Amino acid sequence: EENSPELVEENSPEPAVESPELEEIFTIEAEEKLEVIDGFVTNPREVSSDLIAAFHTLKGSAAMVEISSISTIATPLEHLANQYLVQNKPADQHLIDAVQEAASLIRTVLQDIPGHRDSVPGSDVLMGRLAVSATEDQPATGFDFREIKLLSEPNIATDGWQDVEALVSELKIAQEQGVTLNQPDLSALIASIRRIYSEGPSKPDDQTLSLMKRAHDHLVFMFDALASSQTLRSAEGVIAALDAIDFNPVEVEATPEATPEATPGATPEATPEAIPEATPEVLMAPEVEGAPAQEPPVEVATGVLAELPADDIDDDILPIFLEETEELLEEIDQSIFAWSESGSPGGNLDNLLRQLHTMKGGARMAGAASLGEYAHNVETFLIRVQSRPVDFDEPFFALLNSQQDEITRRVGIYQKLAIGSASPEELESLKTAVSPELTNGSPADAVIAPGASIKQTAVETPAGATQAEELDATAVSGGGDAVVQLPADEVDEDILPIFLEESDDLVEELETSIQAWSESPGSMDTLDVLLRNLHTLKGGARMAGLNSLGEYVHNFETFLIGIQKNPIELDDEFFALLNKHQDEVIRRVEVYKKLSSGAASEEDLASLKSALKPALETDPVEALYTATDDSAPAEPGSAIEGTSKDKSAASASQEMVRVSADLLEELIGLAGESSITRGRVEQQITDFSEYLQEMEETINRIRVQVRRLEIEADSRETLIRSRQGVEGDSGFDDLEMDRYTMLQAISRVLSEGSSDMMDLKDTLGNRIRDAETLLHQQARISAELQEGLTRTRMVQFSRLIPRLRRIVRQVSSEVGKSVRFDAYNIEGELDRNVLERIVAPLEHMLRNSVDHGIEDKEARVASGKQVQGRISLRLSREGGYVVLAISDDGGGIDVNAVRNKAIERGLITEGQDVSDYEVMQFIMHAGFSTAQKLTQISGRGVGMDVVGSEIKALGGSVAIDSTLGVGTEFTIRIPFTVSINRALMVVVKEETYAIPLNTIEGIVRVSPYELEAYYQPDAPMFEYAGQPYRLAYIGKMLDKVDDPNLTGQVVPLPVILARSGDHAVALQVDKVIGSREVVVKTLGAHFGDVGGISGATVLGDGSVVIILDCMALVRSYEASVNVPTDPVVAEAVPEPVNKVRTVMIVDDSVTVRKVTSRLMERQGFAVATAKDGVDAMNQLQTIRPDVVLLDIEMPRMDGFEVLRSVRRDENLKDLPVIMITSRTGEKHKQQAMELGVNQYLGKPFQEAKLLATIEEVIAGAKAKPEQN
Repeated sequence: EENSPELVEENSPEPAVESPELEEIFTIEAEEKLEVIDGFVTNPREVSSDLIAAFHTLKGSAAMVEISSISTIATPLEHLANQYLVQNKPADQHLIDAVQEAASLIRTVLQDIPGHRDSVPGSDVLMGRLAVSATEDQPATGFDFREIKLLSEPNIATDGWQDVEALVSELKIAQEQGVTLNQPDLSALIASIRRIYSEGPSKPDDQTLSLMKRAHDHLVFMFDALASSQTLRSAEGVIAALDAIDFNPVEVEATPEATPEATPGATPEATPEAIPEATPEVLMAPEVEGAPAQEPPVEVATGVLAELPADDIDDDILPIFLEETEELLEEIDQSIFAWSESGSPGGNLDNLLRQLHTMKGGARMAGAASLGEYAHNVETFLIRVQSRPVDFDEPFFALLNSQQDEITRRVGIYQKLAIGSASPEELESLKTAVSPELTNGSPADAVIAPGASIKQTAVETPAGATQAEELDATAVSGGGDAVVQLPADEVDEDILPIFLEESDDLVEELETSIQAWSESPGSMDTLDVLLRNLHTLKGGARMAGLNSLGEYVHNFETFLIGIQKNPIELDDEFFALLNKHQDEVIRRVEVYKKLSSGAASEEDLASLKSALKPALETDPVEALYTATDDSAPAEPGSAIEGTSKDKSAASASQEMVRVSADLLEELIGLAGESSITRGRVEQQITDFSEYLQEMEETINRIRVQVRRLEIEADSRETLIRSRQGVEGDSGFDDLEMDRYTMLQAISRVLSEGSSDMMDLKDTLGNRIRDAETLLHQQARISAELQEGLTRTRMVQFSRLIPRLRRIVRQVSSEVGKSVRFDAYNIEGELDRNVLERIVAPLEHMLRNSVDHGIEDKEARVASGKQVQGRISLRLSREGGYVVLAISDDGGGIDVNAVRNKAIERGLITEGQDVSDYEVMQFIMHAGFSTAQKLTQISGRGVGMDVVGSEIKALGGSVAIDSTLGVGTEFTIRIPFTVSINRALMVVVKEETYAIPLNTIEGIVRVSPYELEAYYQPDAPMFEYAGQPYRLAYIGKMLDKVDDPNLTGQVVPLPVILARSGDHAVALQVDKVIGSREVVVKTLGAHFGDVGGISGATVLGDGSVVIILDCMALVRSYEASVNVPTDPVVAEAVPEPVNKVRTVMIVDDSVTVRKVTSRLMERQGFAVATAKDGVDAMNQLQTIRPDVVLLDIEMPRMDGFEVLRSVRRDENLKDLPVIMITSRTGEKHKQQAMELGVNQYLGKPFQEAKLLATIEEVIAGAKAKPEQN
């Protein structure tokens, strides 16, 4: 109870301030405790710890809120209930009346706290009655420890034999006090100890000393419980073990040949007195049945070092087992944690047993026999706990946690062994195990020291070898059809489907191996492969509880080992025999498949219980079955039959396949590349549609010209006829008689050709629409494929929690602190790669929190905190990012110490104005540490920089927030996954960017006049749907210098709404292109420090587009607007260099636009194209090119009209314009010069001259403002 929050609060200085809020909280808590008290009054059987805890909480909480009346009432009631509990007294009317009256008085206080804060009417009477009762009962409530000095000595179990008389005298006094206090368990234990000292020899053996040490430890634990008024735990197991020791037949033990138990062939049943009835309380494993009857139980006592079976590692199965152990260890941790939280085993114990059983089977299958035996012993202990009443208290769960940690340590050694880095010391530590040093009398005392029982179970491998050596006499005479019994099955329904799935491959490999061996009998390599397959099949069968199959395959394997050591003639008869047994293995596997699906018949199940001995006269396989004598015969009604009945309606197991992580990554990458390729096809389809549109316009122009040609031809013919004044004899003209001139025929052909071209264009348009439909379908399929592949890569974040909890537990134990680790919202999923890479950073931050953050007990009590520190981890989503917040309630970061350390290392100078937030970031520097001492856990300053580097490599960020004396919080933001996302394509300052849609709240269009008002210094916040947003131009966030150009704008501009935590920002962009599917490509560690960028993608035209991180931009912008800017520094910001220049090409000819565009792109220019003057003027409203290349003759506004409009526009009047036209006459050139053209070139142009002219006009445009 030292660490209980109530006691800490009671001993802390009382608050001097009355708080209505605290009183309200106290009232709610008091009502809950009164319900517990009322439950006792309603059903008063015996005093429980819940009743004592209720009064204890009321006492402490009332003192906290200065309600002394309740505290005064609860204090004696707590002591009274303690007395009844210690003395095992049943609840009598005196206690019931006192508790009922106390509850009534407490309710009176709660109804009027201000009026009854110090006292309540009636409490004096109750207090007086309780005081009289306490005086009367006083002689029977305490234990006098003054006369038992020897029993309190730490080494009394070994030193007490030197002064037996004095020790027996103290034991007699203690026993009498136990009788007086009505403590039968205490009295019985002392009596048993007295008998050993009184009757035993002066020099007892090691086994007796070990058991006596255990008994004394339990006795001291009982004394401690009496001193602290706690309930005494049963000592049945220790008492039974002590009573089983018989010192009389010493001479018989000295002559084992005269003892019936020592006679060869004697059975344990012949000497039932050799093992007491209490032995199951001490022995550990069910396998002890095979141990000798005279084996003393003290072999398994606490503290005994026991040997574990030797390992026989299977190099093929070990990696598979180690991969599965990660999930098993997490599940074991979750089960123990859930059990400890609820305090009741419930389904948690069943889950824990199943997980330990799976761990045991997997370890044995992989040849890790010592780990399998260790897990088996813990499993057996829990099975015993299941059938006995045990107090599930802190020592019990501490024991479970220690065994879990030991299993984890052993698994870690096997992981090192798998990669060849295990040290000899680590391998040596696998050979033995020591029981936990717990001094209570619970069954946990005998968990991990099974002694002889372990040795008895570790006989499989030696036995197999011995049987193999006996196979040199393989010429066995005639067989007949003798039946050999096989072990009964204990089917594990969870593992059976997994084994059956794997057995298909194993059976196939088995058949392949036998066939290869028969083709090459002299090849021992093939035999090795066959043995490995059989060994794997045997381990899997036993792991699934298929003992009969496992035994059958084991015998098969044993026989082949004998062949390996004692070669025989490998003829056709031999291989026929191998095939026969292979077929039998396959048949048995098929029966289990039927069993799994509920289709196995009674005959099928009966055939599994036995095996026929081969009928060959010289059958070398007889040894297969002679080696099974030590196996237990099948019992009638075995577990397998019950399984068949239970599974009669079960469906067939779902098939699963194992795919390597590398292959999965490759498939996800290919799916991404497929999306990129589809995007390029979509881009080409879009371009083709634009070409068809231009083709239609061209055809329409041709039609117009053809129509004019027809009219001209008809007019010409009419004119000729009128001049001749002659008309045909019939009065018909040539057209009416289908007599056409050549010009008319040509015009007709051209008209038909234009119609054909229009039909062809319509056909191509229909085909394009069909192609677009197919692309949309393919996009949907690709998206589903990508989603499915990505889902296979996602794992639950909760699988990390057991590992993190174990780190906190281990580190807190090492540094001697009490720390609680809580995790919230951990059900989310995360990319497997991301999850694996954040494990090390999270572990390091947790170590830091325990070692540096959480204070020691004295400091926490002095600061008014609970003794137990608290570390919390919270998981949340923020757009496309996962946010991990790790916080502790420790001492926080000393900013001044960090600042001094930074000055000492030269990171900042003395007196430099650096904010506290910036100072705290220095702990992320390499080698930076403010620790006063160096420990094995931390203090070297090599951790946080690795944390920061790893998070940045993932495209994430780390933020630190700390308050001295309150605590510290680390906030980690990492990408949810690296895959395909939908993104909004936007244009900012002529550059295209992608913004993931999951980071966008909405998109609105705002008139430039409103935007201009919002950009004023004292403008109000931008509001949309009642929510305020801080308006910002995204271009300013990216390059920090440019402001939006709103002069002359009339079209509403797009504004993107985004939010990061509590910060909401409206981001204005120049143009929205639309949304599309993009494949996120990480930029690597080189761009880790570049803010606001989460990756890049490749568009359909092959261009690379940066993916913006709106959340990071918002956070960066909020930080910048909240920190005043130094004007000197602002002036020192250099203007961006190597800015990409833009050329706009305005020409109605597709060929001219394409040729010129390619030339400009080769020279590094960004290119914008317009097909006529109207298109050019529309684009100039949103973009500002560095130069315009303008044609003269164009439909819908020719070049002269465009130039005139540009020079009249206040925003565009200084825009450089170069005219490139085939009209090279002086008249056209003169008109262009008058309108303000910068240069005038003819077609076709010379590339060098055009490039020189462009450089000249751009330079002149830049020089003009400087001159002004």
